[in-house]
Amino acid sequence: MNVNYLNNRQTALLFFDMLNVYYHGAPEETKKRMKPAVDNAVRLMNTARQNGILVAYAMANHRPDGESRSMIVTDTDIGPTASAIRRFMARRKARGSKRSSRKLRRARMIT
Repeated sequence: MNVNYLNNRQTALLFFDMLNVYYHGAPEETKKRMKPAVDNAVRLMNTARQNGILVAYAMANHRPDGESRSMIVTDTDIGPTASAIRRFMARRKARGSKRSSRKLRRARMIT
């Protein structure tokens, strides 16, 4: 396989987690920090379209009650991240989520 060659008919550019709300809803300071990444994404998108490459956008579609989401806890989830996970799971448990108690127990295992 030649890694320096792209077959435009078998190639796609996938944008994942590039939501307008992250940029347009952000404070000006954050927009300044994000601008280089946004500009590069636009360049990639325009180049792909000019060359007949499919441009695709991932779209999360979760249930309103949050039960279709999955929190993955790994051995790297320590410190502030671990406490954020515990707070999130505690809020889910308070709302009455059936799955949250199991996930809360898993989150507690990492501290």
